[in-house]
Amino acid sequence: MHYAARLLAFALLLTTVRAATIHVAPPPLGRPDAAGTADAPLASVQAALDRAGAGDTVRLRAGVYRERVAFKTGGRHNAPVTLEGEPGAILDGSYPVRIDWEPAPDIAPGVYRATVAEPVRLVTVEGRSITMLRDDWVQPGRARHGADWEYPTLFRDGIAGSGWSGIRALSLYQFREKQLLLRLHSRAVSPDAPLSGEDTSVALDPDPRELAVTVGPPPDRPVVLIDGTDRCVVRGLTLRNAATGVLIRNSLGSVVEDCVIGPAEEGIILGARADRATLRFNEIFWNPWGENRPKAHASWDLWTANKRGGWSDKHGIKINGSLGGHRIHDNFIHHHWDGISVSPGDRGTDGGLRVHHNRLFTLVDDGFETNGAQEDCHWNDNLIDGALCAIRLKAPDYGPFYVYRNILLNNKEDLRNFGRKDNVHRRDPRTGEWKTTVTGKGSPEILPAVAYIYHNTGTSPAAVVSNAVYGIGVPDYHYFNNLFWCEVWWRGVPRANPSIPPNWKGDHNVYTRRGDNPAWAGGESQAHALGIDRHGIFTTGDPGFADIAAGNVSLRADSPARARGADLSALFSKPLPGCEPGYFTGPAPDAGALAYGQALPQIPRPRTSIENESPPAGTWPDAEAAADRPAKDSARR
Repeated sequence: MHYAARLLAFALLLTTVRAATIHVAPPPLGRPDAAGTADAPLASVQAALDRAGAGDTVRLRAGVYRERVAFKTGGRHNAPVTLEGEPGAILDGSYPVRIDWEPAPDIAPGVYRATVAEPVRLVTVEGRSITMLRDDWVQPGRARHGADWEYPTLFRDGIAGSGWSGIRALSLYQFREKQLLLRLHSRAVSPDAPLSGEDTSVALDPDPRELAVTVGPPPDRPVVLIDGTDRCVVRGLTLRNAATGVLIRNSLGSVVEDCVIGPAEEGIILGARADRATLRFNEIFWNPWGENRPKAHASWDLWTANKRGGWSDKHGIKINGSLGGHRIHDNFIHHHWDGISVSPGDRGTDGGLRVHHNRLFTLVDDGFETNGAQEDCHWNDNLIDGALCAIRLKAPDYGPFYVYRNILLNNKEDLRNFGRKDNVHRRDPRTGEWKTTVTGKGSPEILPAVAYIYHNTGTSPAAVVSNAVYGIGVPDYHYFNNLFWCEVWWRGVPRANPSIPPNWKGDHNVYTRRGDNPAWAGGESQAHALGIDRHGIFTTGDPGFADIAAGNVSLRADSPARARGADLSALFSKPLPGCEPGYFTGPAPDAGALAYGQALPQIPRPRTSIENESPPAGTWPDAEAAADRPAKDSARR
């Protein structure tokens, strides 16, 4: 045997021999000085992680652990460090403090105040997240959006327009005073509330002293931190009541699986130099107190309150400045702000993503945000139901990236070409004026990114929306073989300054009319005049869904989508992902996400159905691939 191979075999043997399980249990069974065995468990999760080495497992028994923890040691290939929970094991990231509420009528009726020494970013009441105002954005005399957005006015009147019907409650942490303000004007929105809204004209102002309230830290203090350690696994835990559930950075091959994460503003963050992480089979939610169903009355006020006076976007999964290559699949993200989002970034960051078989349900804003360079990113086979915008193609810089076989239901918009870069807002202390600039990451200008959007099924009023798309437009976007049940084929917004007409490449799409919107008329001729969908179909007939009322968009035999697509294994210079030769039967592929004969899939998939294609935690990437990890001063291409 070669010397290097003998060393590797010996190392694996040592790992196998050494691997241990360190047990943790809540007091009084768990004790600080315990051995960490099944019969003598430790009381502290962090103490157990401090003892763990490659191949070891820290196992939590059922119970609530009021800790935020960090991995101190990483694993090796096939020998990860694992933090896992038995059913009922909960890591609670909220501050373990008593909150002494006092009425604060000097602010507004129904307001309470409490002193909290540490900064607060997440407030929950009875398991629901309260909209948090941002201290520097709502100060009297210098609120970023004027007098209506000064915090005393907000606590008194709610959001200008509909008052309290959308947000129901507000909170504000004042950093200088170390003071937390809270008003619960109305009861939390019921999941069964009519979309027309509930009566909130009379303030109920429940007393927070009679309710379960938690206060949690800002996003840089996650419940679980993986930073500078490789091949760490978080499995089977409930993580709750902090702004961030899991933060991964400077880490190769780490895994988060089978966890319940929420309430949390940021479920999982893949930050700087996170490399080839796997996020799978997790449930993630924010669960706001207010109305977050985009089609419900006054839901826009929840969006406005967070965008103009609060901490803006939250994310089920956020990818920001990582080395990329992540596998993100079979997660259920619901009652959140955004589902899965990529932040602005330069070439070599956040590329090579594989985002598939995720279910996103009831989102204040976007399902997916395809921001940044988007080099070789695949967004496929997902189900997005009940978002403001299902997929926002958010001014990506390069590509190519691929959006395919997604099922889009009950969204206000399904596909949005978005032309604005992300901004930052700063107040000039000399003039008092707020200034807005781009983030400084990625290109400050719109670039002709290459995108392929194909074999998706959409049901929103407009098949495609262009929002603030100007200048060069989107000349290298390709829309092919999609099935749309829509009122109009395209809509350009905003009304005050509409986007330029479509200049993407598109054909073989099927547009079936829903409703009687007069804007449908002329759509086909407009598309043809722009050189789009000259082989596509515009029809007033039935789309041929099996049962749209039940969300079943599998095709009937009489669907107009049948055999209407182009062969995407041969149309371009090489087959598109998912469209390898032989991917369809018959003379031509069916348009849409599901070919005739395919049943509506279960998303997320049952774990047992994909065990053979899902590598065990700690084994991916393999040892040889991991050796390709770039140095800290270089970027992954």
